[in-house]
Amino acid sequence: MRYSITTIGACIGLSSSAVLAQNPGQNVTVNVVVDTVITIGDTTSVSYHVANLASSTEPLWVYYVDTPSGVRSMAPSTGSFRWRTGTNFNGRPMAGWMFLYGYLQPGETTPTLSFKSVGLAAIRTFWAGGYVPLPSAVDTDVTESTVLADPFVTEMINGQTVGVEPWPADRSGQALLLRLRSLTENNCSGPLNWITDSSLCGQLLNDLNQAEIYRANGEPEPARAAIVDYEGRLAGGKAVGTVSSPSYWLLRSNAGIVRSTL
Repeated sequence: MRYSITTIGACIGLSSSAVLAQNPGQNVTVNVVVDTVITIGDTTSVSYHVANLASSTEPLWVYYVDTPSGVRSMAPSTGSFRWRTGTNFNGRPMAGWMFLYGYLQPGETTPTLSFKSVGLAAIRTFWAGGYVPLPSAVDTDVTESTVLADPFVTEMINGQTVGVEPWPADRSGQALLLRLRSLTENNCSGPLNWITDSSLCGQLLNDLNQAEIYRANGEPEPARAAIVDYEGRLAGGKAVGTVSSPSYWLLRSNAGIVRSTL
């Protein structure tokens, strides 16, 4: 089974009949820590550390993040741990990393992985795949439909993290406040549950309600002050562990943009 991602081209897995039986590449468990999300002008940069947890039985080989607005740039690898980068998979825009020279063993964590894209921080899907040695021979009984199976389905695990999506058509304060409210509600509920304090969730949503009331009444200063309160509550939750790193950076980034529009 062969696939490519711009500068990444590789063959992964055992024979295709064995892929379905043994799920090679899916025997990894990862923790994606969001380090920073910074928006300057129309462009957002996102940085991660990806840990291949000790419970994994395969080295981590590839990591991808869905990036529908396309990738503007990616940081190259530095130091002794090396990777290749890619900006699409079969024509689908993604930020992708292929780890080289020993791969990322269970219990190890990557250096900083980062990319820039035009758009806003959003909840996006990531995929992670483990490394499995190539077979010595190809299974000649594989059907064409099996050979062409999507490796994102058959050879990788997936989850949710912070990525970048295109700017909405409506960039008004009202529209961006509504978007921030939706993101906050998603962070406070399943399946994400990125914020685990229900009381804090209520306070955050109340801050957004107050900001909208002040905005609608033509009172920009108290509207911005309500967003400042929102940002302070996020920081406090991050400090005590009730706000996860993806939640903090996602919501903080979008709150700053909302505040600048009020």
